[in-house]
Amino acid sequence: MKQRGLWITSILGIIFTCDTGAVPECPLEISPQRAVVRYGDPVTANCAATQTPRGMGWEATAGSTGMKTGVQSVTWSVSSLTDWTVDPKCYGNFNTEPRQCRKNLNISLYKYPDSVSISSDSPVVQMVEGRQYQLQCEVQSIAPVQYLTVNWYRGQTLIHSQTFFNNTIRTPVNVSATLLFTPDRADSGQQLTCEAELNLGPEGPQPPPAKRAEPLRAIGLSQNSDVSALGTMTQGLPDVNVAIAEALEKMNRILFLEEKKIKLEIEKLEIEKRKLLLEIAKLSER
Repeated sequence: MKQRGLWITSILGIIFTCDTGAVPECPLEISPQRAVVRYGDPVTANCAATQTPRGMGWEATAGSTGMKTGVQSVTWSVSSLTDWTVDPKCYGNFNTEPRQCRKNLNISLYKYPDSVSISSDSPVVQMVEGRQYQLQCEVQSIAPVQYLTVNWYRGQTLIHSQTFFNNTIRTPVNVSATLLFTPDRADSGQQLTCEAELNLGPEGPQPPPAKRAEPLRAIGLSQNSDVSALGTMTQGLPDVNVAIAEALEKMNRILFLEEKKIKLEIEKLEIEKRKLLLEIAKLSER
């Protein structure tokens, strides 16, 4: 019985030795655990060792500290963070296991959109009741798109939301979110707009920053006084009503195309203006 007890004790000792042979957890603690930083703003994070290190430091494309000895903590700091690929790592060397280890700082660098606007596959100066319109919410230069939500509103009512969780691109991108909208009589005089909301979680700005597009005014064909009067006069004459609707659409398309031409000319002038300002800046440096 005594030999059997010794045998069991030996087995337990082997098991215990195997269990404790696992590499200890990395004795480094980063604070804050997640940093949310607006593009161009300063950022600071601290890394502390829970056991005495031989040396420790931060490795990053910006703000790298190199190896520090005789310290128990090291601070990573950047006065103006503009590197979209930054991935700061705190590392430490120790006399005991795990000997060497590192931990990453979870960091989100973000940028508000330059602009938010609504475009359409057809003119929307005068919407026709019952006709489907394809509207796009154009969000220019936003990051990171993974945290973007595009919200569509009819008046003050939220009617549709779209997220981009699967897009993990960290640099600024242009985004187009689509809404299929069919106006009815109740939409007469209502405003349609879209909003770009950047929800960066509890560590980000609160409430989440949001930017709205200039709204569209949706007016159903049957709500237009002139067209309603004509519709009453031509009841039972569907061809006439169709002709009226087509004539309005043709007029709206002409206005829509003219508006696009004007916008293109404005964009060209803006480009020329930027070129001129660059030339002036170069001349002033000489």
